[in-house]
Amino acid sequence: MPRVPEDSLARLDRAGLIWWNYSEDHVFKGGISVSKPASVPANNVPGYPTDMFSFDKPVPVLDAPSVRVYSCNDKWVLDAVQSCGGMGPADFYTEWDTADEAITDVLAFYFGDPTRMNLKAEQWLRTSEPIETTR
Repeated sequence: MPRVPEDSLARLDRAGLIWWNYSEDHVFKGGISVSKPASVPANNVPGYPTDMFSFDKPVPVLDAPSVRVYSCNDKWVLDAVQSCGGMGPADFYTEWDTADEAITDVLAFYFGDPTRMNLKAEQWLRTSEPIETTR
């Protein structure tokens, strides 16, 4: 599987985003997971929980959903699917001819038009309400 090129990763670094490579035995081999620290001013979901961990890097407080970028069937994919059992109303999956185009879409998600992030916020608020239980 092709890896995300260094110049594309540098664009994420310059924007203040953090990323992790997927391991060679992972289903998204050659791809990356991208997250936005709360300290980076950009589109966000207030109160969103940090949804990432790492064994080799400290993880800052995050305030937005993480996304994945990987190669599949000769395309580069930006995958922002957080729902289980299929695509949720705020999930999206876009395909690009190059890794750099996919990275441009990542930057647009976090720093551009907030429509996709706002949908993520609405979905998170709908599904994160506490469930009342009785004994």
